[in-house]
Amino acid sequence: MSFQPVRPGRFEIQVRWPHPNPGIEMSEAQLEQFFQDRAHQYLYSSEWFLRPSVEGDNAPPSALMTWWLLLYSFSMLARYQPAKWVGLLAPDSSRYAAALSYALHTALDVIPQLVLEALDRRPFLLQKHIRL
Repeated sequence: MSFQPVRPGRFEIQVRWPHPNPGIEMSEAQLEQFFQDRAHQYLYSSEWFLRPSVEGDNAPPSALMTWWLLLYSFSMLARYQPAKWVGLLAPDSSRYAAALSYALHTALDVIPQLVLEALDRRPFLLQKHIRL
């Protein structure tokens, strides 16, 4: 993995995997299967996401568990450090306000779908709409 500066305050990460069979060209179907085994669909049938595992080669936590951890952390901050939490959400004085607000609004859309997936024990993926 390598980091490359794109512009001040931003960076790009390149992730590479070793080829499973060096010297043998992979077909399109094999290449797609290779990445499906490492990345998982999330929310939309056309989007794949990589999430690192917590322990070595084990599978990463589910998207629901990842969101739960994020929202639990926010709730602990809001409960035990309310002044700090309110300060972080203040758009005029906090550089984190927009990102936190975006995360909280996104959670309202994402969590019900992830809970449905967990209850049904199968993916519930939507088709992504094209916005004009």
